[in-house]
Amino acid sequence: MPNWRWQLGGGTIGALDLLIAGIGLTSAAVLFCFLRFTKLGWAVRATAQDREAARQMGVDANKVNAVVFAIASALGGLSSLLVGMFYNHIDPGMSFQATLKGVVALVIGGMGNVPGAVAGSLLLGLIESFGVAWFGADYRNLFAFTVLLLILILRPEGLFTRRRNLPPEPLTGTFIAPSRPVAIPQWGLIVALVVAAALPFTGVSNDVLQVLANAWLYGLLALSLTLIAGTLGQVSLGHAGLLAIGAYASALLSVDLGIPVAAAVLLAGLITAILRTALAFPAFRLRGHYVSIATLGMGEIVALVILNWQSLTRGPIGIAGIPPLGIGSE
Repeated sequence: MPNWRWQLGGGTIGALDLLIAGIGLTSAAVLFCFLRFTKLGWAVRATAQDREAARQMGVDANKVNAVVFAIASALGGLSSLLVGMFYNHIDPGMSFQATLKGVVALVIGGMGNVPGAVAGSLLLGLIESFGVAWFGADYRNLFAFTVLLLILILRPEGLFTRRRNLPPEPLTGTFIAPSRPVAIPQWGLIVALVVAAALPFTGVSNDVLQVLANAWLYGLLALSLTLIAGTLGQVSLGHAGLLAIGAYASALLSVDLGIPVAAAVLLAGLITAILRTALAFPAFRLRGHYVSIATLGMGEIVALVILNWQSLTRGPIGIAGIPPLGIGSE
C-alpha cells in the first residue's frame, strides 16, 4: 500500500483507511442488494420472519441457514483481514472483543438493518473516540457497553429502525428445550448430604477435597443459571458478573473491613442480589434475544468496573491475603 497520508482537519487519512472504508461500504451495499433484490435474499428474509411459514411456501430453511452462515463467515474473515492490516498485529483474544463490539453496533443500528449496522458502527466508533479523548483508553469498552444498555432500555429496536413491538416469543423452547427434571428419592438426598458432611473428617487428601469444593462451587453457579434459564426461560450471557460481584464483595468485607469470613460471605450474597437486581431492573421489560444481549452487556460492565476501579478493587492485581473459611475459628 502507498505510504502517503492526507491532512484532514485535526487528523490524517491514508490509503489503507480508504481501502478499508471502500471494502466495508461495498460489502454492505452488496449484502443490502442481495437481501432486497434476489430470490435467495427474499428466502433469507422470509425464513428470518417466520421459519415454518417459509417452509410451507417451499423454502428450504436448512439451505438458507447454510448460505447465511457461509456469507457471515466470509464477511467475518474479510473484516479480520482488514483488522490485521490496520493494526499490523493479531492476537487470540481479538475475535471475542470484535464480536462484542459487533453486537453493540448491531443493536445501535437495529436488528436486520444493513445500513443501520454501518451507521451504528460509525456511531460507536465516534463515541469510543470521544470517550477515550476525555477519560482515557482504559474506559473504551465501558462506553460501548453503557451505550448498549441505554439503547436496549430506551429504544431496543435500534436508532435507525422504525419502532415496532418486541418479539413476543419467550426463549424457553428455542434456546433451551423444555424437559422434565430427574426425580431423586428423598433417601438418596439424605445419604448424599451425610456423606458430603462426613467426607472432610475421613482423612482424604486435600487434593480430593479441593476438587470436590470446586465442583460444589460450579454446582451453585449452575443452579443459579438453571433458575434463570431453565425455569424462567431467559438466557443470561453475563452471569459471570454475579460471581465477580460476590467474590469481590466478600473479599473486601473480610480484608478491608475485618468482618468475619462467614458473615462476609452472607453479606456478599445480599450485596450481589441487590446490585444485580438494580442493574437488571431496567431490562426487565425486554424479551427474547434482547434479554441475552442485555445480560452480556451487564456482565462486561461489571468486569470493566472491577478492572478500572483500582482504588477499591486493586485493578488487575486483584485482592490477595483473603482469610480462609474455617470451622470453629476465623
